Amino acid sequence: MNPLDEKIRERARREDCPVPEGFDRRLQARLAALPEQKRVRPRRLYRGLIAAAAAAALCVAGVAAGPKLVRLAEQGVEGFHNLARQVEPQPFSAEVGASVTDKGYTLKVEGIGVDDAFLTLYYTVTGEAPIPVQDGDPQLLALDLRAEGEELEFWDYDLVTQLEDEHTLRVVQRCPVLAALPDQVELEIYSQELFWRVTGDWSLALTVDKSEPAAKSLVAEPKTVISAEGRKVIVDKVVVAPSGGGIVLTEAGDCPPLEHFVLRDDQGNVLPTKRYGTVSRPILPISNFIEFYGGRTDMESITLIPWIADGESHRVSGGLDDLPLTDEGADNGYTLLSLEVGPTQSTATFQSSGILGESDVYNPEFNLLDREGELADLGRTYLERTREVDTGLWTVTLSYPEAGADQVAQIAGVSFWQPNCMLLEDQAVTIPLTE
Repeated sequence: MNPLDEKIRERARREDCPVPEGFDRRLQARLAALPEQKRVRPRRLYRGLIAAAAAAALCVAGVAAGPKLVRLAEQGVEGFHNLARQVEPQPFSAEVGASVTDKGYTLKVEGIGVDDAFLTLYYTVTGEAPIPVQDGDPQLLALDLRAEGEELEFWDYDLVTQLEDEHTLRVVQRCPVLAALPDQVELEIYSQELFWRVTGDWSLALTVDKSEPAAKSLVAEPKTVISAEGRKVIVDKVVVAPSGGGIVLTEAGDCPPLEHFVLRDDQGNVLPTKRYGTVSRPILPISNFIEFYGGRTDMESITLIPWIADGESHRVSGGLDDLPLTDEGADNGYTLLSLEVGPTQSTATFQSSGILGESDVYNPEFNLLDREGELADLGRTYLERTREVDTGLWTVTLSYPEAGADQVAQIAGVSFWQPNCMLLEDQAVTIPLTE
């Protein structure tokens, strides 16, 4: 993905606008064909009013008369180990085996994991006809979920797939849980469009006993009100569970939602964050789930510290022999640890620290310089990046497939942009997690 693509996607993520009927489904199918979307699907932009239809669908053939009780146990789900490694682990799962068939396709839920942070489904889709595929990517749409009669309002989710053969597809779907759930969860799993333009009714009802992971979780609903950036934000939920940790922030109207902040535990440790589909909409309140790492179930409080940026950045540059490369902004910015220059691409490793290390707003990028300190002429370039949340390390790859050997030989230096940020400790809010 090039920088222009990223800027367009970032703007689309932040700005709120009415969404035409059917746009979400069409968008998912179109983006499914892109290489970077083969594993992670885009966040939902809206949900149709299908509650009544989904409730009626619980009576379709293949569903038992009454929810099936699923007791969770710490075990893997047979046949899904490779897929499960591609998403964050959720250790509490159990064999289920409930299935439903329509339009020649059978949806079978093989296993499930649920606690108060995340819900993970392991399921298989088999078809009398081949699984719909475009450019090698199954055209599967995510399943809808309802718990305790309320739709699980998740704005982002992980969806990984694996074709066993042309008639068999294995799937792992993981999404955050915004509301606190009882130990006995009445769960509905349903879809009216299993694949792109394959409509029907695939619905199942399960009663999930999550008392075992609940006993190993911290779940707090502090309802603490935070005043930040000129608006009111409510901390609805903080959770540390076997599947991960998260904080749920609810607010109304303003766009974009509160996102310039760092989380710190009661021992002073910064908790790295990952956002699940930050969304806003005018007037009506909406909740956003921010996953964090490193939380403890015995935390007595968590502190939210806002930060600001002046909208500017400054350039840090040096020669290829000057690594590691950084400046006075390293404590709240980036350090370029290493750079490997190759004939068609160069790969850099950045260490992120402080504010930037715990946010998903700024992403590192670099430029290659010639002997005069100017941008090296490498033709068309492509930038890709990945982040290790636990370590704060970024791997950034700059590809230049059109560059000739003489152009690559001119590379003598590197530069990157260091944002200017400030942590607002005087506006920090400590949120109690115990009564």
